[in-house]
This record gives sequence, structure tokens and C-alpha cells, in this order.
Amino acid sequence: VKLNNNEIKHIDLLSKNKYLSSLSAGANPLILEESTFSKGFDSLKFLNLYSCGIKSLPESIGNLSQLVSLKLPKNQIEQLPRSLGKLDSLIGLILYENNLTELPSQIFSMKNLIHLDIYYNQVKEIPEEIGKMSSLEEVYFSYNKLEKLPGYFGLTVPVISE
Repeated sequence: VKLNNNEIKHIDLLSKNKYLSSLSAGANPLILEESTFSKGFDSLKFLNLYSCGIKSLPESIGNLSQLVSLKLPKNQIEQLPRSLGKLDSLIGLILYENNLTELPSQIFSMKNLIHLDIYYNQVKEIPEEIGKMSSLEEVYFSYNKLEKLPGYFGLTVPVISE
């Protein structure tokens, strides 16, 4: 379902559609409450909420167990909920152009995350836990406030022997 560029404030009613696998509701003045993701959205795999003026995510977002791609760029998110770490199926997490200053360590327990996009935020350091993410292939931290890199950062490139 694509509902971009409208005046939608609540997406709760869509949670009752047990066949909904993709939702794009970008550029809407969305209000995300704890109840937004507390029930339903059982089949949701792709969620794109770009440019919605979102300042915070409810902890209930961790209930979206089938989610493969979460796109929240161009919002005003300052902090991520710890429950994000429960999204074991997540492959792509897109958070560019927000107001993030740090990343919760729970994110780095995501076993299947391949793509992490955090550019244009206010992040000052990349937590050491990122080294535990064996499936991570693409990481974008450009245009942040990084002051140092994790110690293992240069050691993550696989060595190819002949």
C-alpha cells in the first residue's frame, strides 16, 4: 500500500489487514503512539515512513517481527527505542537525515542486518558492538559528528588467500 504525500495522521487501522506486507506512508503528518504497532501488522515486511516529522518511535515497533526493511529517513528522530534490537528479520535500516546522537547497543544484536544507513545525523561514536554484526555489508556514517572509530574497524575486511 502506498499512501505517500497525503494528510494521514494515524495508520492504526491498517494493522487489521493481515495480508499487508508493504506500507509506504511517507510525507504525511504521522503520529506514532505506543498502540500503533502493539497489535497487528503481522505480515508487514517493508515499512517506509520518510519525511513524516517523526520525533520518536514507540517501543511497540519491536513487535514487527516480519519486518525486513525499515526506512525512516528525513524525520526528526533523536533516539531509537531499545526494542528495535528485537527485529531479527531486518536486513535494511535506513535512518539518514534525522537527529540521532547515539545508537542503542541493542541494534547491534540484529543478526541479519546487511545495510545500515545513518548519514546526516549527530552521532559522535560508533559503538564497539558493531563488530559483532557478521552479516553487515554496508554502513553509512558520513556527515555525522564522529570523533573516533571503533578499534576493530580496520579488521573487518576478509582476508582472501590463494
